[in-house]
Amino acid sequence: MARLTLTPQPDPCPRCGALTITCLDAPVAALPIRLDPVPLDLAAELAARLAGRATYMLTGHWTLRVVQRDTTNMHVQRWPVLATHTCPGPVPATALPPPHDNDTDDDPPF
Repeated sequence: MARLTLTPQPDPCPRCGALTITCLDAPVAALPIRLDPVPLDLAAELAARLAGRATYMLTGHWTLRVVQRDTTNMHVQRWPVLATHTCPGPVPATALPPPHDNDTDDDPPF
């Protein structure tokens, strides 16, 4: 797992290997969250909530953050809505590009 920050970042699920988004859910007393990267419409959000999954808005202009959805902001559809991850996820781990090494040449440095 990557180092968690407030900024959402792609990370494969350690259980199923699916592509997920991980971050902290608040600046103070934060909890780590793992989200499926597929935006939900209102019907899909309702189905996710009925299945016991929390939903979050992916907000921000220059810096992305997540905001948990509840009755006070459920009517807002301005930002993409994501649900907490369930295994197996909707996006395979192969969607993540493999990490690249900057020092891949075998030539000596001199």
